[in-house]
Amino acid sequence: MKSPLKSPLRVAVPPSGTLAVGAGALALAGGSYLHLALAGKVLDGVAMAKFSMVWALVFSVGAGLFIPLEQEASRAVAARIALGDGGLPVLLRGMRVAGGLLATLLVLLAVGARPVADLLFSGDRRMVVALGAGFAGLATAHVARGVLAGHGRFRDYCTQMWLDALLRVAAAAALWLGQVRSPLAFALVLVVAPVVSVAAVSPALRRSCRPGSAPCPAELRAGLPVLMCSTLLTQLLPNAPVIAAKLLEPADSRAVPALLCASIIVRIPVMAVAAMQVPLLSALACTVTLGDRQAWTGQVRAACRVVAAIGVGALLCVVLAGPYVSVRFLSAPELLGRRDFLLLGLGTVGYLFAMVLGQPLLALRKQRLQGAAWIVGATVFVLSAAAHEDAVPAVENAYLAGCWTVALLLAANVLVMSRSSSTERSLAG
Repeated sequence: MKSPLKSPLRVAVPPSGTLAVGAGALALAGGSYLHLALAGKVLDGVAMAKFSMVWALVFSVGAGLFIPLEQEASRAVAARIALGDGGLPVLLRGMRVAGGLLATLLVLLAVGARPVADLLFSGDRRMVVALGAGFAGLATAHVARGVLAGHGRFRDYCTQMWLDALLRVAAAAALWLGQVRSPLAFALVLVVAPVVSVAAVSPALRRSCRPGSAPCPAELRAGLPVLMCSTLLTQLLPNAPVIAAKLLEPADSRAVPALLCASIIVRIPVMAVAAMQVPLLSALACTVTLGDRQAWTGQVRAACRVVAAIGVGALLCVVLAGPYVSVRFLSAPELLGRRDFLLLGLGTVGYLFAMVLGQPLLALRKQRLQGAAWIVGATVFVLSAAAHEDAVPAVENAYLAGCWTVALLLAANVLVMSRSSSTERSLAG
C-alpha cells in the first residue's frame, strides 16, 4: 500500500496550533533582532563584544539544554492527556529537572567565574552573572512552553512568545532612549522578558495542569541526555564562529559583534526550513508505518530540492545585501565583506541540508547516527579553526567545513539506509 503523501509540502493538514506557534516564533525572532540592533546603536565596541558573547552562549548552550526539555515535556504531557491522566506531575518534574540543570550551570559559572570572565568578557565578572541569569530565563520559558504545548494550549504558548518579544523590544528601546551604555543592562533583558512573560501566562498554566498519577522513573528522563547532546551541538555550531573568534583573538572587539550580526543575517532561511521539519517528519513517519520505501525516498528528495532552492536564493541575497544590512540596520562594525558573507552563507546552506537530512533518520529511530554526525561536524569545526592564524577567516572556513561535514555524513547515512535491508524491515513494521 502506497502513501498518498508525495511531498513534504503536502503532508496533510498541519497539526492544530502550528500557525499560532509559527507566529509566536516569528515574533520572538523579530524581537530578538530588534533587541540586538538597539544594543548595537548605543554600546561601544568592547561593550557590544561582551553583550554578543552572552547572547551567543545563551542561545547555544542554554537553548541546547532546555529545548529538549521542552520537547520531552510536551510529549509526556500529551501522552498523559491522551490517556485521561493529569499533567501536573510532569510540570513538577520538569521544574525539578530544569532546576537541576540550571543549578549545575550556575555552580560551574560560580566556580569558574574569574577564568570565564577573563576568557570571554575581558575580565568583567558582571557578565558572568548576566550569563547565568540568561540561562535561568531560558529554563523558565522552555518548561512552561513544553507543558502548554502538551495540553494543546497553543494560544497561550503564542501569547508567551509575543509578550517575551514585546518586552525585549520595549526594554531595549528604553535603554537606547536613555542612552544606557551598560552591556549588563542589555544582557539582563534576556532574563526579565521570559520570566515576566511566563508569569503572565501562569494562570493558564495552572488551569491546565490537573493532578495525575505519579510519574514513572523514565518519564521525562529517558532519552533526554542523548537528545540534549544532539540538540546542544545543533545549536552550538551556528553560534560557534562568534564564540571561537573571541577565544582566538580575545583583544579584538570588532570581530565578535560583526560575526554575530552576520550570523543572524545568514541564518534567516533557517526559520523557513525549521517550519518544514515538523510536516516532513510526520510524512516520513507515515511512510515508515505504511512500509512505502518509494514514498520515503521521494519525500527525502523533494525536501532536498526545496532546501536547495531556499539555500541558493538566500545565499544570493546575503552576499549582495548582507554587508549593508549588517552595518546599517544592526550597527555592526564595518569588518566583513561579501566574501565573508559568501563563506558564512555557504556554511548555512550546509546547515539547512543537515537539518532536513536528519529527519529521515529520526523517522527510522536512528537518532544515534544523527548525533554521531553532529559530533564529527563539531570536531571538524574545532580542528579547522585551530589550523588558521587569523580569527575571522579561521571561524568562517571552520563553520563551512563543519556544517557540510554534518550534511554529507547525514546524506551518506540516508543513502545507505535507503538501500539497506534493515530499512526494509523498519518500513515493513
